[in-house]
Amino acid sequence: MGLEQELRAVRVLRRRAAGADDPGRRQPHARDGDGAQLGDAGHFTAKGAVHKRRDGGSFCDASAGRWVRDPTGPAYTSLTCPTLPDSKNCHKYGKDPGHFQWRWQPDGCDLPRSSPELFLAAVRGRQLAFIGDSLARNQMESLLCLLSQAETPTKVLAGDADGGGVLEWRFPAHGFTFMAITTRFLARGEAVVGVDGKPTASFDVHLDEPDPAWASRLRGLDYAVFSGGNWLFRVNYFSEGGRRVGCSGCDDRGRGHGRKEQRRRAGTRPSGGS
Repeated sequence: MGLEQELRAVRVLRRRAAGADDPGRRQPHARDGDGAQLGDAGHFTAKGAVHKRRDGGSFCDASAGRWVRDPTGPAYTSLTCPTLPDSKNCHKYGKDPGHFQWRWQPDGCDLPRSSPELFLAAVRGRQLAFIGDSLARNQMESLLCLLSQAETPTKVLAGDADGGGVLEWRFPAHGFTFMAITTRFLARGEAVVGVDGKPTASFDVHLDEPDPAWASRLRGLDYAVFSGGNWLFRVNYFSEGGRRVGCSGCDDRGRGHGRKEQRRRAGTRPSGGS
């Protein structure tokens, strides 16, 4: 599924979880006075320097670029990040430190070094969540390490023992709440029970029902970052309105449309209804 379709699918689930055009829904807005802001399009601006094109243009595609050597090193390491999980301690487990000496360079743009101080100033009094599978959790933990260089956060919720649930941290000095909410498919998924009565590795995924793990918290969030995909690379069954509409990883004997087709349906169905 293309990026545009994937974004449409997320918007559909989000609208169904929050209520389309809800007048009581809080909207993120720009802040000033701290030299940092989050604009209407969600672009983080550090005193107007981020995403500045060298040719004077107004748009910079930060996703197009290359990795370049950076002798200044990373913004943090496993030795300076107080929130880093032990399982991701690169120093402890002997990973080659050479990977620290790189940074992302967008084509034709100047991207300033990340500033935890400016970021925290921009999200003062706000709530932000990474919503998805382990990829979302990894992204959250990386940003958490960066922000902890400016203020040491306090853990509020530790999540499940298996890494699921909700992981929540707070930055008291900035009134900022930061979390990762685990959801395998964004939509509600139920494990398929085998003939032995035990859950299998497959799931029934209800494409028209947002996962309550994140949908129940959406109204309290100012910013939400959605991601996912890994859990779709297995045999799963997809349904809408109580009717099966597709299957991923199935054979070709009439057992479903396949992963590509169910993603197309999820990304193009109308947002109205329930």
